[in-house]
Amino acid sequence: MMPTNMEPGSFQNEYQTAAFWQRVLPVAGVAWGSVLVSALMAGCLSWTLALSGLLLALAGGIGIALMSPKTADHASLLAERLKALAAEEDPGALPSGETEPTLLISETLRNRMLQRKSENSQQETSAVAKLKDYRHSVTESFGLVTQLSQSIEQIATTANQQSERLGEISSVAEQMHSSFNQVSGFISQALDKNKTAIATTSQNRSAAAQSVELMLQIKHILNSYISLIKEMGGSSQEISKFVEIIKNIASQTNLLALNAAIEAARAGEHGRGFAVVADEVRKLAEQSSASAKDVTQIIINVVQQTQKALEISEENEATVAQVQNVADHSLEALAALETTMQSFSKQFYEFNELTERQVGGINTIKLGLQDLSSIAEEFAATTEEVGAASTELKEHLNRLSQLSRER
Repeated sequence: MMPTNMEPGSFQNEYQTAAFWQRVLPVAGVAWGSVLVSALMAGCLSWTLALSGLLLALAGGIGIALMSPKTADHASLLAERLKALAAEEDPGALPSGETEPTLLISETLRNRMLQRKSENSQQETSAVAKLKDYRHSVTESFGLVTQLSQSIEQIATTANQQSERLGEISSVAEQMHSSFNQVSGFISQALDKNKTAIATTSQNRSAAAQSVELMLQIKHILNSYISLIKEMGGSSQEISKFVEIIKNIASQTNLLALNAAIEAARAGEHGRGFAVVADEVRKLAEQSSASAKDVTQIIINVVQQTQKALEISEENEATVAQVQNVADHSLEALAALETTMQSFSKQFYEFNELTERQVGGINTIKLGLQDLSSIAEEFAATTEEVGAASTELKEHLNRLSQLSRER
C-alpha cells in the first residue's frame, strides 16, 4: 500500500532505486516458487518442468538484483539446492543462516521430493507386481487360446468329417429313395397284373361253373337217353315175342293151308275153289313168315345197336362224371386261387402303402440330412472363422507376452 505522505513523483523514484528491487525480488521469487510448488502438488507439472521454472525464475531474479549481494548469495544457494533436488540427490540440512523465503522454498521442495520419491517407489513396486500378474495372465491366456485353437481345429476337422459323412448318408438316402420308388413302381405294376389275373380267374371260375352246369345237363340227358335205350331194349324184346307169335301163326297157317289143299284135291271139282283159297292162304302165311323173319332180324339189329348205344351211353356217363368231378375240382381250385389272389392283392396294397410311407419317411430323412449337411457346412465355416480369430488372438497375446517380457 502506497504511503499517504509520499510526494507526487516519489513512487516512480522508488521503483528506480536499488533498495526497492532488493525488497521486491525475494518476495516475487517466493511468490513464483509458491505458484510452481502448488502446481506441482496439484499434479499439473512434472518435477523437471517445475524445477526448470524455478531455476529460470531465480536466474531472472538474480540477473535483475545483481546490486544486492545478499540476495544473490541466497539465490545461488537456492539454485544449487534445486539442482540437487532435480538430480534426485539428498540436499541435506539447510544452513541456519538462510532467510525465511529460501528456507521455505527449499524445505517445501525437499519434503515434496521425498514424498514423491516414496510414492513413485510404491507405484513402481505395485506396477511391477501388476506387470508380473499381467504377464502371468497373458501366459495363461496364451495357453488357453492355444488349447482353444487346437480344440477348434479338432472341432473343424470333426465338423468336416461329419459334413462328409452326412453327404455320404444323404447320397445313400437318395439311393434308398430311388430304390423304394422303383419298388413302389414294381408293386404298382404287380398290383395291376394281379387285378388282371383276378379278373381272368374270376372269368375262368365263371366258365368252369358254366362247364359244370353243362356237364350236369349232359349227364341228365345221358341218363335220360340210357333210360330210353333201356326202354327200347325192353320194347324190342316185346316185339321179338310178338314176331315169334306171328311166326308161329304163319307156320300154323301154312300147315292149315297145306291141309286145306290136300282136302280140296280130294274133293275134286267141288274143292277147286277151296284149293285156290287155301293156296292164297299158304302164300300169305309164307309172306308173313318171311316178314316175321325180316322183322326178327331188324329187331335183332336194333337190339344189338341199342346194346351198343347203351354201352356207349354208360361209358359217356362215366366220362361225364369224371369231367364233372374235374370241373368241380377246377371250380374249387379257381375259387381258392381267386381267394388267394385277392388276399395277395390285399397284402400288396398294404405293402404298397407301407412302401409309400417308407418313401415319405426317407424323403423326410433326406431333407433333414440336407438341412444337417447345410448346418454342418455352416458350422465348419464358422469353426474355420473362429479358428482364424483364435489364431489372430494367439498372435496378439504372443506379441503382448513379448512386450511384457521386454518391460
